[in-house]
Amino acid sequence: MAKDFPQISGNMKMAPSEYIKRSCYVTCEADEADLMRPIAELGEDHILMASDYPHFDSEYPHTVSTIRARKDLTERQKAKILGENAARLLRF
Repeated sequence: MAKDFPQISGNMKMAPSEYIKRSCYVTCEADEADLMRPIAELGEDHILMASDYPHFDSEYPHTVSTIRARKDLTERQKAKILGENAARLLRF
């Protein structure tokens, strides 16, 4: 980081990855193959459900059921991805 951006590296109080974990959110599609990596890198609180409806590649009406059927996610992770994280981010 420092060699690429010396003008800002001295002002950073945390590693760049910590700023990303604190400030960034990513979305996933229902058929996303690997959610374990982004969950491990960003945390389950920063993954949101995406929908391409009404686009041609939308999984609608099976979007939510596809996430709910996944065996690689806990019920808590599914609840967060399917709405709790968005509600918290948008302050609903």
